[in-house]
Amino acid sequence: MGFPVESGVTGPDDAGRFLAWREAGGADLIKIIIEDPDATEVPALDIPTLRALVDGARGRGLLTVAHAVTPGAFDRGLEAGVDVLTHVPFGARLSEATISRIVETGTIVSPTLVMMRAIADARLGENADSAFALALSNVRALHAAGVRIIAGTDANETPFAPVPHGASLHDELGYLIDAGMTAAEAVRSATSGAADALGLSDRGRIVEGGRADLLVIGTDPLAELDGLRTPAEVWVGGVQVSS
Repeated sequence: MGFPVESGVTGPDDAGRFLAWREAGGADLIKIIIEDPDATEVPALDIPTLRALVDGARGRGLLTVAHAVTPGAFDRGLEAGVDVLTHVPFGARLSEATISRIVETGTIVSPTLVMMRAIADARLGENADSAFALALSNVRALHAAGVRIIAGTDANETPFAPVPHGASLHDELGYLIDAGMTAAEAVRSATSGAADALGLSDRGRIVEGGRADLLVIGTDPLAELDGLRTPAEVWVGGVQVSS
């Protein structure tokens, strides 16, 4: 996928070397590509290797986020004990057993629906709409079961399936509402919910002593979510950066 050769992990005994490399690079979390070996032609990390990565990261105080796009990959991520599963399947439904296990383990899900829409449009042609409807259905089932869902976009500038930084988050909030969230839940998924998931206690909510990262808008976002797209003011760390 164009990553440095050092990013490949050959087995459980290689996990420590990889984690030390990422820690030395200043990483705050570890992203692990989890594939279902029955659904891909490329090599997939086995469960012992995944567990070694997760356990080793946890021992270093680092969060683990798993790239997972199939039900099988979700199950492997849960078996490894990752903190966050990102993306959501659009080729098959998540089973009730998988969803129950997500709830039981407290695993967080960031479905990146805006990215799944982009991939469906790029790859699936006339089947794109039905695939995306299935992705929405999976998120709806996760939400109904009480899974912690946070907003994310997988924003990127690749020619294959570009997702614009910033603006795409507003689309993601709309998709989360389509999947059953209330406007308040959607906003929370991108603010306090996301901050809590990442262990960032100084942001994501308006509190005394917080960072004061603020969107100041002239409408009620719970009644008109699109008002977030055109804020009257933007503050970052207590400093106004636009008006």
